[in-house]
Amino acid sequence: MRFALLAAVSLALATPAFAAAPIATWEFHDTLAADQLGQPALTRVDPAGVSRFSTESVFGESRVVWSFAGGTMPATAQPGLSVGTRDLLDPHHYTLDMVFKFAAHENVWRRLVDVGNGLSEEGLYVGPTNNLELFPAGRSAAAIAPDVFHHLVLTVDGGRASTYVDGKLLCSATTPVLQLDQQDNPGHLLNLFLGRARQSDTLERGNNACSSGSIALLRLWNGVLSPEDIGQLAAHPFPDSTATPLPAAWTSLSAVVIATAAALFARRRRNLPA
Repeated sequence: MRFALLAAVSLALATPAFAAAPIATWEFHDTLAADQLGQPALTRVDPAGVSRFSTESVFGESRVVWSFAGGTMPATAQPGLSVGTRDLLDPHHYTLDMVFKFAAHENVWRRLVDVGNGLSEEGLYVGPTNNLELFPAGRSAAAIAPDVFHHLVLTVDGGRASTYVDGKLLCSATTPVLQLDQQDNPGHLLNLFLGRARQSDTLERGNNACSSGSIALLRLWNGVLSPEDIGQLAAHPFPDSTATPLPAAWTSLSAVVIATAAALFARRRRNLPA
Protein backbone atom coordinates (compact mmCIF):
# COMPACT_ATOMS: atom_id res chain seq x y z
CA MET A 1 0.00 0.00 0.00
CA ARG A 2 2.73 2.45 1.03
CA PHE A 3 4.80 1.50 -2.00
CA ALA A 4 1.90 2.16 -4.36
CA LEU A 5 1.13 5.48 -2.67
CA LEU A 6 4.71 6.67 -2.83
CA ALA A 7 5.07 5.54 -6.42
CA ALA A 8 1.94 7.51 -7.33
CA VAL A 9 3.32 10.61 -5.61
CA SER A 10 6.59 10.21 -7.48
CA LEU A 11 4.76 9.89 -10.80
CA ALA A 12 2.77 13.03 -10.08
CA LEU A 13 5.96 14.93 -9.30
CA ALA A 14 7.50 13.76 -12.56
CA THR A 15 4.54 14.89 -14.71
CA PRO A 16 4.40 18.58 -15.68
CA ALA A 17 1.01 20.11 -14.89
CA PHE A 18 -0.49 22.30 -17.60
CA ALA A 19 -3.37 24.75 -17.37
CA ALA A 20 -5.20 22.97 -20.22
CA ALA A 21 -5.70 19.37 -21.33
CA PRO A 22 -4.42 18.02 -24.68
CA ILE A 23 -7.47 16.68 -26.52
CA ALA A 24 -6.01 15.55 -29.84
CA THR A 25 -2.49 15.18 -31.20
CA TRP A 26 -1.26 14.50 -34.72
CA GLU A 27 2.43 13.59 -35.13
CA PHE A 28 2.26 12.58 -38.82
CA HIS A 29 3.91 9.19 -38.43
CA ASP A 30 2.93 8.28 -42.01
CA THR A 31 -0.72 8.86 -41.07
CA LEU A 32 -3.18 11.72 -40.63
CA ALA A 33 -4.87 9.83 -37.78
CA ALA A 34 -4.79 11.29 -34.27
CA ASP A 35 -2.58 9.72 -31.61
CA GLN A 36 -5.58 9.38 -29.28
CA LEU A 37 -8.17 6.70 -29.97
CA GLY A 38 -11.58 8.03 -30.92
CA GLN A 39 -10.37 11.43 -32.09
CA PRO A 40 -10.84 12.43 -35.73
CA ALA A 41 -8.23 12.14 -38.43
CA LEU A 42 -7.20 15.25 -40.27
CA THR A 43 -8.82 15.77 -43.64
CA ARG A 44 -6.35 16.11 -46.48
CA VAL A 45 -7.01 19.01 -48.86
CA ASP A 46 -4.79 18.22 -51.83
CA PRO A 47 -6.41 19.09 -55.19
CA ALA A 48 -3.17 18.62 -57.14
CA GLY A 49 -2.41 15.28 -55.49
CA VAL A 50 1.19 16.25 -54.74
CA SER A 51 1.14 16.62 -50.93
CA ARG A 52 2.88 13.73 -49.20
CA PHE A 53 4.72 12.41 -46.18
CA SER A 54 8.45 13.10 -46.26
CA THR A 55 11.40 13.07 -43.89
CA GLU A 56 12.99 16.32 -42.81
CA SER A 57 15.27 17.62 -40.10
CA VAL A 58 13.12 19.23 -37.42
CA PHE A 59 14.94 20.91 -34.54
CA GLY A 60 17.94 18.68 -35.20
CA GLU A 61 15.95 15.42 -35.34
CA SER A 62 14.96 13.40 -38.40
CA ARG A 63 11.15 13.30 -38.50
CA VAL A 64 8.34 12.31 -40.81
CA VAL A 65 6.33 15.40 -41.73
CA TRP A 66 3.34 16.22 -43.92
CA SER A 67 4.57 18.31 -46.86
CA PHE A 68 1.73 20.24 -48.49
CA ALA A 69 2.00 21.71 -51.98
CA GLY A 70 -0.25 22.89 -54.75
CA GLY A 71 -1.43 26.05 -56.45
CA THR A 72 -2.57 29.37 -55.01
CA MET A 73 -5.04 30.23 -57.76
CA PRO A 74 -7.81 29.38 -58.17
CA ALA A 75 -8.72 28.93 -54.51
CA THR A 76 -9.89 25.38 -55.20
CA ALA A 77 -6.29 24.41 -56.05
CA GLN A 78 -4.93 25.23 -52.60
CA PRO A 79 -3.46 22.56 -50.28
CA GLY A 80 -3.97 22.28 -46.55
CA LEU A 81 -5.57 20.33 -43.73
CA SER A 82 -8.85 20.58 -41.84
CA VAL A 83 -10.62 19.04 -38.87
CA GLY A 84 -14.05 19.51 -37.30
CA THR A 85 -13.82 20.59 -33.67
CA ARG A 86 -17.45 20.88 -32.62
CA ASP A 87 -17.18 17.83 -30.33
CA LEU A 88 -13.60 18.56 -29.28
CA LEU A 89 -13.12 22.11 -28.08
CA ASP A 90 -14.74 24.94 -26.20
CA PRO A 91 -15.00 27.35 -29.15
CA HIS A 92 -14.08 30.37 -27.02
CA HIS A 93 -11.34 28.88 -24.82
CA TYR A 94 -8.80 26.67 -26.55
CA THR A 95 -5.15 26.35 -27.51
CA LEU A 96 -3.57 25.14 -30.74
CA ASP A 97 0.12 24.40 -31.07
CA MET A 98 2.02 23.14 -34.07
CA VAL A 99 5.50 22.75 -35.51
CA PHE A 100 5.54 23.96 -39.11
CA LYS A 101 7.39 25.88 -41.78
CA PHE A 102 6.34 27.83 -44.85
CA ALA A 103 8.40 27.94 -48.02
CA ALA A 104 10.17 31.25 -48.57
CA HIS A 105 8.04 33.77 -50.45
CA GLU A 106 8.29 37.53 -50.74
CA ASN A 107 5.43 40.00 -50.54
CA VAL A 108 2.61 37.47 -50.22
CA TRP A 109 0.02 36.64 -47.59
CA ARG A 110 -0.06 33.09 -46.20
CA ARG A 111 -2.93 32.01 -43.98
CA LEU A 112 -2.08 29.76 -41.05
CA VAL A 113 -5.47 29.31 -39.37
CA ASP A 114 -9.00 29.86 -40.66
CA VAL A 115 -12.14 29.28 -38.60
CA GLY A 116 -14.57 30.97 -40.99
CA ASN A 117 -15.20 27.86 -43.10
CA GLY A 118 -13.15 29.37 -45.91
CA LEU A 119 -15.71 32.13 -46.40
CA SER A 120 -13.96 35.20 -45.00
CA GLU A 121 -10.54 36.84 -44.93
CA GLU A 122 -10.29 36.88 -41.13
CA GLY A 123 -7.79 34.61 -39.41
CA LEU A 124 -4.15 34.12 -38.50
CA TYR A 125 -1.65 34.93 -41.26
CA VAL A 126 2.01 35.30 -42.03
CA GLY A 127 2.13 38.64 -43.83
CA PRO A 128 4.21 39.90 -46.77
CA THR A 129 7.12 40.82 -44.49
CA ASN A 130 6.87 37.52 -42.53
CA ASN A 131 5.15 39.15 -39.56
CA LEU A 132 2.26 37.36 -37.84
CA GLU A 133 -1.13 38.98 -38.39
CA LEU A 134 -4.29 38.39 -36.38
CA PHE A 135 -6.25 39.95 -39.21
CA PRO A 136 -7.82 42.42 -38.91
CA ALA A 137 -7.01 43.12 -35.26
CA GLY A 138 -3.25 42.94 -34.67
CA ARG A 139 0.22 42.49 -36.12
CA SER A 140 3.51 41.35 -34.62
CA ALA A 141 6.51 43.69 -34.65
CA ALA A 142 8.93 40.83 -35.20
CA ALA A 143 9.13 38.66 -38.30
CA ILE A 144 9.56 34.87 -38.36
CA ALA A 145 12.12 33.26 -40.64
CA PRO A 146 10.66 31.40 -43.66
CA ASP A 147 11.73 27.89 -44.66
CA VAL A 148 12.62 27.14 -41.03
CA PHE A 149 10.58 25.03 -38.61
CA HIS A 150 8.94 26.97 -35.78
CA HIS A 151 6.84 26.04 -32.77
CA LEU A 152 3.68 28.16 -32.95
CA VAL A 153 0.99 28.49 -30.30
CA LEU A 154 -2.40 30.15 -30.71
CA THR A 155 -4.49 30.74 -27.60
CA VAL A 156 -8.09 31.91 -27.69
CA ASP A 157 -9.31 33.13 -24.31
CA GLY A 158 -12.79 34.54 -24.74
CA GLY A 159 -12.41 37.71 -26.74
CA ARG A 160 -8.61 37.70 -26.77
CA ALA A 161 -6.33 35.84 -29.20
CA SER A 162 -2.57 35.52 -28.68
CA THR A 163 0.21 33.95 -30.74
CA TYR A 164 3.58 32.70 -29.58
CA VAL A 165 6.48 31.58 -31.76
CA ASP A 166 9.27 29.49 -30.27
CA GLY A 167 8.07 30.36 -26.77
CA LYS A 168 7.85 34.14 -27.27
CA LEU A 169 4.66 36.18 -27.37
CA LEU A 170 4.57 37.91 -30.76
CA CYS A 171 1.03 39.17 -31.13
CA SER A 172 -2.05 39.56 -28.93
CA ALA A 173 -5.31 41.35 -29.71
CA THR A 174 -8.87 41.72 -28.54
CA THR A 175 -10.80 40.02 -31.34
CA PRO A 176 -13.41 37.28 -31.83
CA VAL A 177 -12.13 36.20 -35.25
CA LEU A 178 -10.47 32.98 -34.01
CA GLN A 179 -13.49 31.78 -32.04
CA LEU A 180 -14.61 28.50 -33.59
CA ASP A 181 -18.36 29.12 -33.62
CA GLN A 182 -18.41 31.66 -36.45
CA GLN A 183 -21.77 32.21 -38.13
CA ASP A 184 -20.72 30.48 -41.36
CA ASN A 185 -19.01 27.59 -39.58
CA PRO A 186 -21.63 25.33 -37.94
CA GLY A 187 -19.22 22.39 -37.74
CA HIS A 188 -16.52 24.51 -36.02
CA LEU A 189 -14.18 23.55 -38.86
CA LEU A 190 -10.53 24.38 -38.28
CA ASN A 191 -8.61 24.95 -41.53
CA LEU A 192 -4.83 25.07 -41.71
CA PHE A 193 -2.89 26.77 -44.52
CA LEU A 194 -5.95 27.33 -46.73
CA GLY A 195 -6.32 30.90 -47.99
CA ARG A 196 -9.56 30.39 -49.86
CA ALA A 197 -12.41 32.89 -49.59
CA ARG A 198 -15.60 33.37 -51.52
CA GLN A 199 -14.82 36.90 -52.71
CA SER A 200 -13.13 37.79 -56.00
CA ASP A 201 -9.52 37.06 -56.91
CA THR A 202 -8.65 40.74 -56.47
CA LEU A 203 -8.49 40.42 -52.68
CA GLU A 204 -5.23 41.35 -51.00
CA ARG A 205 -5.66 38.38 -48.66
CA GLY A 206 -8.05 35.45 -48.88
CA ASN A 207 -8.03 33.67 -52.20
CA ASN A 208 -4.31 33.75 -52.93
CA ALA A 209 -3.04 33.61 -49.31
CA CYS A 210 -1.60 30.14 -49.57
CA SER A 211 1.87 28.61 -49.62
CA SER A 212 3.61 25.28 -49.70
CA GLY A 213 5.31 24.05 -46.53
CA SER A 214 5.53 21.24 -43.98
CA ILE A 215 3.95 20.39 -40.63
CA ALA A 216 5.52 18.03 -38.09
CA LEU A 217 3.08 18.36 -35.17
CA LEU A 218 -0.44 19.58 -34.48
CA ARG A 219 -2.07 19.52 -31.05
CA LEU A 220 -5.37 20.88 -29.72
CA TRP A 221 -5.96 21.73 -26.07
CA ASN A 222 -9.28 22.29 -24.32
CA GLY A 223 -8.51 25.44 -22.37
CA VAL A 224 -5.87 28.12 -22.45
CA LEU A 225 -2.21 27.35 -21.81
CA SER A 226 -0.27 29.78 -19.64
CA PRO A 227 2.90 31.53 -20.87
CA GLU A 228 4.88 29.21 -18.58
CA ASP A 229 3.25 26.15 -20.18
CA ILE A 230 4.04 27.50 -23.63
CA GLY A 231 7.67 28.03 -22.68
CA GLN A 232 7.93 24.37 -21.61
CA LEU A 233 6.31 23.18 -24.82
CA ALA A 234 8.62 25.32 -26.96
CA ALA A 235 11.63 23.67 -25.31
CA HIS A 236 10.27 20.14 -25.92
CA PRO A 237 7.30 20.28 -28.31
CA PHE A 238 7.05 16.62 -29.31
CA PRO A 239 5.30 14.07 -27.06
CA ASP A 240 7.97 11.46 -27.86
CA SER A 241 10.90 13.79 -27.15
CA THR A 242 12.85 13.90 -23.92
CA ALA A 243 10.57 15.10 -21.14
CA THR A 244 10.84 18.69 -19.97
CA PRO A 245 13.44 18.84 -17.19
CA LEU A 246 11.94 19.34 -13.75
CA PRO A 247 13.21 22.00 -11.33
CA ALA A 248 16.13 20.72 -9.26
CA ALA A 249 14.11 20.69 -6.04
CA TRP A 250 11.43 18.50 -7.65
CA THR A 251 14.05 16.14 -9.03
CA SER A 252 15.66 15.74 -5.60
CA LEU A 253 12.31 15.18 -3.88
CA SER A 254 11.31 12.61 -6.48
CA ALA A 255 14.58 10.75 -5.92
CA VAL A 256 13.97 10.70 -2.17
CA VAL A 257 10.44 9.35 -2.67
CA ILE A 258 11.70 6.58 -4.96
CA ALA A 259 14.50 5.64 -2.57
CA THR A 260 12.11 5.55 0.41
CA ALA A 261 9.65 3.41 -1.51
CA ALA A 262 12.40 0.98 -2.49
CA ALA A 263 13.60 0.68 1.14
CA LEU A 264 10.09 0.02 2.41
CA PHE A 265 9.56 -2.62 -0.25
CA ALA A 266 12.85 -4.33 0.67
CA ARG A 267 11.96 -4.36 4.37
CA ARG A 268 8.55 -5.82 3.59
CA ARG A 269 10.14 -8.63 1.59
CA ARG A 270 12.34 -9.47 4.59
CA ASN A 271 9.18 -9.49 6.81
CA LEU A 272 10.55 -6.76 8.98
CA PRO A 273 8.21 -4.34 10.76
CA ALA A 274 7.93 -0.93 9.13
